[in-house]
Amino acid sequence: MIIEGSEAVVSSSNGNARHGELLVRARELNGGKRALLLRLRAYDQGAAFRLEIPAEPRQGEIRLSSETTALRFPRDTHAEGETYR
Repeated sequence: MIIEGSEAVVSSSNGNARHGELLVRARELNGGKRALLLRLRAYDQGAAFRLEIPAEPRQGEIRLSSETTALRFPRDTHAEGETYR
């Protein structure tokens, strides 16, 4: 993957949850050279991210056979979370 660019998205408020957002655009170096968007959000009380695979006219169906995600925080960080399966 190669990072093609990033942009800060204007902070917004959804009720009481304020957040700032960074959108990172990447593309495969080989193969289909498919695009991938990584949307990172920082809230007052937490963080979130979302991977997006944009539709491309030359690509057929996309199937994810597996996905492993890990977040690393400094040792002295207090965090609470949930596991989704």
